[in-house]
Amino acid sequence: MKAIRQKSVLELLIIVLVFLLLLLSIIFLVVHNDDKDKEIKSIKIIGTINIDEGYQLKRDIIPQLEEVFNLNNEEILTQLALPSKSKLIPEKISDWKKIEGLIPPGIYEIPEGRTLSEEIEIWLDFSEKRIETLSSELKNLNSLATREQLALASVISAECLNGDNQDKTAEVFLNRLSNGDKLQSCVTVEYALGYQRPYLLFSDLEINSPYNTYMNFGLPPGPICAISTESLRAAMTKQPSSKLNYFFYDYVLNEMFFFSDYQLFQEEGALAGERFKTEQNLDRHEKINKQELYHKN
Repeated sequence: MKAIRQKSVLELLIIVLVFLLLLLSIIFLVVHNDDKDKEIKSIKIIGTINIDEGYQLKRDIIPQLEEVFNLNNEEILTQLALPSKSKLIPEKISDWKKIEGLIPPGIYEIPEGRTLSEEIEIWLDFSEKRIETLSSELKNLNSLATREQLALASVISAECLNGDNQDKTAEVFLNRLSNGDKLQSCVTVEYALGYQRPYLLFSDLEINSPYNTYMNFGLPPGPICAISTESLRAAMTKQPSSKLNYFFYDYVLNEMFFFSDYQLFQEEGALAGERFKTEQNLDRHEKINKQELYHKN
């Protein structure tokens, strides 16, 4: 009987001890989390950088960087051109444009004490991880190199103002590349010009720039704008075999139309041009910001 009583007391002591250990663990977690919350709350945010699909460094992003990091334009350009170990940096670009299109769309809070060069490396790391994720998810990758896929994806993002049709747009451009044709993408000419128009002038198409895909075969030397995940996925995927080779964006209808027949493409494009003249309060050749006026997320 005495042995049974001693065993009961021992079991009770063990239960009490376990309870006390659990209580101490809970107290530790509460205090630890409270300290973490205080630490998070103590981090001062000096500003926010907003990157949307189609945003370009010079037009949309650098002005934000100047304000948030309190740097002038020349200082920003210098830091954007600094060497980086990222495998995504275009080989043929050495100035600030080498970061173009490598900042994924998103809203980025910048904490106090972080430098622009540190933030650039964070953005490049985000880009690399996004590509790694898509590469592991996609089962039918095309044969383009990663840098080529990025360049193509940026053209797709710039072309798809209505936020849709990325796959068909990729299909057209991949067909042209496969056929040895020039891409003849207006958005690459606009990037070379430094501004956009609803309809380019013939003289615009003659600008001497490696980005001008009316004058040069193949892809531009690097991305031309911020790239959506949908556009990147389309640019990485082997698209179905087709004869699609032409498209245009209708500003009035906010739709893209795709064609395999050049004559039909020309006829429908002319009708879209007439709709623009009668229904848009803009000159056909006025300098505009297409993303601001027409882009749909």
